Amino acid sequence: MTFLQLPLLKPTDTILLALDYMQKANARAIVVGPGQGKDGAYVLQMNTAVMKGYQKKRQFLSQLEPGMPLPDMSRHPAFQGLKRVLDYSGPEKAVEDALDIRNTAYAFGAAENTGLPLATVVTRHETYAGQIQSADKVCVCDGPSHHSDKTPPPAHDGDNCKDCGHKYICR
Repeated sequence: MTFLQLPLLKPTDTILLALDYMQKANARAIVVGPGQGKDGAYVLQMNTAVMKGYQKKRQFLSQLEPGMPLPDMSRHPAFQGLKRVLDYSGPEKAVEDALDIRNTAYAFGAAENTGLPLATVVTRHETYAGQIQSADKVCVCDGPSHHSDKTPPPAHDGDNCKDCGHKYICR
């Protein structure tokens, strides 16, 4: 079981705000909600989905393709007192059992605002968290055509686009 701190945004927030929060948090994913997922729950959106929305010139997070539903477990007794990774002192087995009962590998555990709104996402296995944390960066230029970088070597944030010269945004 692992905990991730990811930017927390509302469905009405802009994709540009999500890109900004992802950069500040050095995150490869965001949590959108409540109200975005099934039953009004939260949704995990990977960097690829956010950048795809940016590339398609979508404006709001509600316009992204459906993400991975995150059941809201913040009121479950096993999650009480969960604020951040460092503060968690509850029994690990109880949290894992709660995830198993919901038949989910990921869940929304808590929200916190320390200058940047963050969601604590609980993953059932360390490998799931690793897949999120180590996802490849996606680079799209900020020019009118939003070219994506697909050629080696990979572009870096702020590099000039190989097609039009505008700057790459990499998340």
